[in-house]
Amino acid sequence: QDEVAMEKAKKKYCFTQQMKPSTSTQKPRIITDDYNQLKQLYTIKISEENLPDTPASLVEEYERNKNDQASNGSLRKRPAAFEFLKAAISQPIDDLRQYLWTHGYEKDIPDADAKLIDLMRLVLTDFWAIAMKPEYPSPTNERTPFAESIIPIFKYLSAIMSSVAFVW
Repeated sequence: QDEVAMEKAKKKYCFTQQMKPSTSTQKPRIITDDYNQLKQLYTIKISEENLPDTPASLVEEYERNKNDQASNGSLRKRPAAFEFLKAAISQPIDDLRQYLWTHGYEKDIPDADAKLIDLMRLVLTDFWAIAMKPEYPSPTNERTPFAESIIPIFKYLSAIMSSVAFVW
């Protein structure tokens, strides 16, 4: 079976088998009924502990991903981008924008690193704008940080990588 349909709180959801294993960073809870319905398509891992039916290969991949994340493994695979990032975050905030848009254009930078540097430029420019803007005159909506900080990252990812598009 390639998909599972569920109805919760008058909403219908359709789950399809995912290509790669993933682990939620939010650590939600899942009730037994939902787990039993979804386990035919997914191995659900929402904590450091492993359920008895968690495949050893998934546990090994999870541990490998944790170690890669702890050692900046993905960034180390893109050394030019990693060096650019380290230099960029070492800049004083007042000099950050100028540094971002005047460095990292060397001709010998591999394409994958150049794309990642472009993504870093946009995300860090957005970071600068958020850091420099005046404080809100009153409390904001709970969605404000999401709209200001998270949504732009998806927009930048879509523009630079051209591998995914988002419709809001």
